[in-house]
Amino acid sequence: MIEVSSISDGNEETFAQSATLNQEQTELRVLAERFPEDAEIAGRLATALANLSGEQDLSDTLQTVTELRELAQHFPADAQIAARLAYGLGNLSAEQDMTCTLQTIAELRELAQRFPADAQIAAQLALALANLSCEQDLLGTVQTAAELRELAGRFPDDAKIAARLATGLANLSCEQDLSDRTHTVTELRELAGRFPADAEIAVGLALGLANLSCEQDVTGTVQTVTELRKLAQRFSEDAEIPARLATGLVNLSVEQDVTGIMQTVAELRNLAGRFPEDTRIAARLALSLGNLSFKQDLTGIMQTVTELRELAQRFPDNAEIADLLVGTLFLLSTMAEIAALSAQAQE
Repeated sequence: MIEVSSISDGNEETFAQSATLNQEQTELRVLAERFPEDAEIAGRLATALANLSGEQDLSDTLQTVTELRELAQHFPADAQIAARLAYGLGNLSAEQDMTCTLQTIAELRELAQRFPADAQIAAQLALALANLSCEQDLLGTVQTAAELRELAGRFPDDAKIAARLATGLANLSCEQDLSDRTHTVTELRELAGRFPADAEIAVGLALGLANLSCEQDVTGTVQTVTELRKLAQRFSEDAEIPARLATGLVNLSVEQDVTGIMQTVAELRNLAGRFPEDTRIAARLALSLGNLSFKQDLTGIMQTVTELRELAQRFPDNAEIADLLVGTLFLLSTMAEIAALSAQAQE
């Protein structure tokens, strides 16, 4: 059975101002130096810097956050500038290791305490917590999920905070046993029911379901795959959910007979055709083909090897597909030797 790796993210949208603002930033810095007490100019500069932080690597984001921090310290009562600093910190957390993310979260908690009713700051704290959850062990993720629940409870109508809770819960499901995963998936379903059009929450639910499928018996996995199919149909253009469906299908193929596996392989081929550049779906197809090969005769294995060889050629850097090809080639050679020995014995 295979589990899905956890997920982290940064801010996808920017504020109402261009995200590529080098010239405007320079002009705003000049204005801010000429009018150091003008909160409106400082706010516009903070917005430009916050947007820039979403486009930068770790080193540059650190510099941008330092500048945002200085602005926030100069205007400590300005909620807008504080929110822009929070935005930069949220983006920073997507690039950091766990130790640095913990420091960023501590700073975001302080901002959230100073501006407890500000949903934008709360959302960035939630983002950083969700990013932290993908690096933690079970106990740490449980604690992070509890903090995310508390934030979501304080801002029950905020879809972004709900989406970060969904990410935290999905990452938690990577570490749990079957019983706890079942409870987590139930919570994810409730979130998805409250925000039915939210793709991020749907992705979190799909990840939880995919992880659940690796612990279930065949009856449970069939039910989970059916639910994943429905999600993939509702969010048909988003490759993330079909990739989770592909994981569920592979886990199902472990338990199936040859007829069932062939149907599963056909469905995975369809997914791979719809998302031809997605290495995750291609690798899941390869895994199901590997499972199929153990239940095939010599002719069938030869056909499977041909398909695996084509996948390996299309994705030459994917070690998982390469390993499956090698393993199936070994199986083919073994089966060929057995067939030859059997033919000699009959003679």
